[in-house]
Amino acid sequence: MSAGKGTSKKSGEERVVEVGEYKVNVVDIGSGPCLMMLHGEDNSRQGWKAWEGFISLADGHRLII
Repeated sequence: MSAGKGTSKKSGEERVVEVGEYKVNVVDIGSGPCLMMLHGEDNSRQGWKAWEGFISLADGHRLII
């Protein structure tokens, strides 16, 4: 598995993680106990808006979206 750094969003770090032949965009936000949010979103920038309601969880958790 490898990851390349990208831009930041909402005080988080966006990166592309390669798992085998797949490339997955992830955003890592916050600190504390980890919550990994699995989804089937596409890679479009419009897809990010669907996650904005969950960002408040980063106040007490590390979110990996």
